[in-house]
Formats: sequence, structure tokens, C-alpha cells
Amino acid sequence: MPRKKIVIDKGRRKRRAKRGLAVALIAQIALINLPMLLALAALSTAQAAEPETLTLACKGTEEILGAAVRTDTTSIRVIVDFQNRTVTLGDDLLNIYSLNEATISFRAIITSGAGTFVRSMDSTIDRMSGELVASSITTDQKTRETILSVSLDLKCRPTMF
Repeated sequence: MPRKKIVIDKGRRKRRAKRGLAVALIAQIALINLPMLLALAALSTAQAAEPETLTLACKGTEEILGAAVRTDTTSIRVIVDFQNRTVTLGDDLLNIYSLNEATISFRAIITSGAGTFVRSMDSTIDRMSGELVASSITTDQKTRETILSVSLDLKCRPTMF
């Protein structure tokens, strides 16, 4: 009986070798680039983090409602402390209660005059437009009457001081 001749497809063998080489090359590139990609991701995350503080110079109008109504132009410095979640608005220290990409909202309740007067303040900064809107109402604790109401409508911009 004659022997059968076994034919080896050399092209098929070359294609398999090339495919194996390509897979090995991709795996090697992935291993080399993985630490680099992780470092890049960490760097971009660090850059996207909030700064510790932000100082703003704000100008606009202040409307005072007391015995008489008065509207004045005003300038005020605002310091946002992201780490401690506080905002210094003039001489007042307020707590940040909401913080996201669009707004920073903060408020405080300040007692003065040995507990006779209470001032509640509520404010929001629009981070896109730089607008700061704030209201402050001072009440007499004994009579519960509003003594003074102040509204601020300001345009803020970042500053170094």
C-alpha cells in the first residue's frame, strides 16, 4: 500500500505565528502602558480637585430694609475654604452646606447682644457666572420682630488677595 503524503500548509503556519506575535505584542504594550495610564489617571484626578481656598473680589448692590429702605453699591471680599467647608463673607464666617460643580451654598446663624438678636444668613455663589446672592435677617429674640433685612446681589471674580 502506498504511503499517503501529508501536506503541511506553510501559509497557515505563518498566519498562526503572526497572530501569536501580534497578541504577544499587544499584551506587552498593555503591560508597559498600564502603570503609565494609572499615573496619568491619578494626575488628572489631582488636577481636578478643588483648591484649598478661593479668594473672590465681589462688587454689586446691597439693599438694606430697616427703618428706611436704602440701596448702596458695595465691594466685599469673599474667601471660600474648601478644606474646612467655610466661607468668610466680610466679617462673617458661614458654613458650606452644599457644594457641587455649579454652586456653593452657605449659611450661618449668628447670635449677638447677649442673645437678644439673632441674624440668619443664607448665600449662594454661582460658580459659572460668579454671581453671589445673599440675604441676612436680624430678629429680636424677645419680640420675634425683624429689625433689619439685608440683601446682596454681587458679581465676583477670583483674586490673589
